[in-house]
Amino acid sequence: MNYSLAALKLLRVQLKDASETLSQNALTLGGILFQRAWVQGILVSNDGDGRLLLDDGTGVIELCLSGDFCLRHWDLGMYVMVVGGYLVRPGETPVRRMVDLSALPDEKQCSILKLWSFEELNHGMAEQFAMISRELGGIIRFIQVSCLGASASSPSRVLRAKAAGEEAVLREMHEVNI
Repeated sequence: MNYSLAALKLLRVQLKDASETLSQNALTLGGILFQRAWVQGILVSNDGDGRLLLDDGTGVIELCLSGDFCLRHWDLGMYVMVVGGYLVRPGETPVRRMVDLSALPDEKQCSILKLWSFEELNHGMAEQFAMISRELGGIIRFIQVSCLGASASSPSRVLRAKAAGEEAVLREMHEVNI
């Protein structure tokens, strides 16, 4: 692992566009070389055998835990930050660091840590993308990724954020697929 290459803060939708480089043991995305990715999201699956699924609002990422991370208790619904190697191949993608962010009390701490909050990803960014798309014009189709059961009155923070994102996008783009 070449630690002189930065761990890029990415969304799942961006990771799928990463491509392997031939001469270096790295990946490239938009001309930037990297070996490690930094993602944030909600744990949506845990098989109890060190394999977790993380939903960052744009897609689901499989995490393969090893060492001390397997010994920790990871609950479904936890909001976590993960830094680890990203490999475009079947098999294990090692997690280098994983932190439970569920207990962060407010947005201020998230901004101090330079993290995206779940609400920022699923509401604020969705609204900004829709606004920019509308202003640029010529957008043939805008698709907002949400989830079943999204509702402003839901007791779930995740479902409330998804619903707020849907409403914000609909305000900006009247013809949108959600």
